Amino acid sequence: NEGPLHSDSAVFFSTCVKDLSLDGCLPPRWDAPIFGPQLTSLELRSSWVLGDPDMAPSMTSFSQLLLCTTSLRVLILENIFPRIESGIDYPSMILPVSMRTMRVFSGDYALHRECLFFLVHLIMNGDVHVCAGLEEDEDAPMQELAPLIPAAVRNVFRQHGPPKHLILSDKAFLTHDS
Repeated sequence: NEGPLHSDSAVFFSTCVKDLSLDGCLPPRWDAPIFGPQLTSLELRSSWVLGDPDMAPSMTSFSQLLLCTTSLRVLILENIFPRIESGIDYPSMILPVSMRTMRVFSGDYALHRECLFFLVHLIMNGDVHVCAGLEEDEDAPMQELAPLIPAAVRNVFRQHGPPKHLILSDKAFLTHDS
């Protein structure tokens, strides 16, 4: 498959699913009932860059999704992030109080900016294990992202204080256990 499978399956209208893992498959709507208070684990993965930016969640729709998933304990985002929309202020991405683990990873330079903006606007309401990473691309102008990387790290540290476990490398720029 060259791109994402955009599913209109009735499963997205269920309010019983607690653990949802989408790998190369996107929901018909980011406000579907499956993204409700019953959801405890959400994994969104993609091995490709979205050819159509409208397929990724908007900043507002993903912010609303996080507000609706009040029982969410685990959030994993790999190559799927809220798209940055020009002329619109990026809203706060408020994690539910129940959140315990969050992993974000961008394996493609084309998505690094979206990943970092998500982290810069993240608000954590509890003790969250955070792991974030950007895949380094030798040919990509990483210096363009230079101001965003420390801003993302500062935002996580500001909310959690000194880390108990920290890994810095070219694969994962931040792992934070507090």
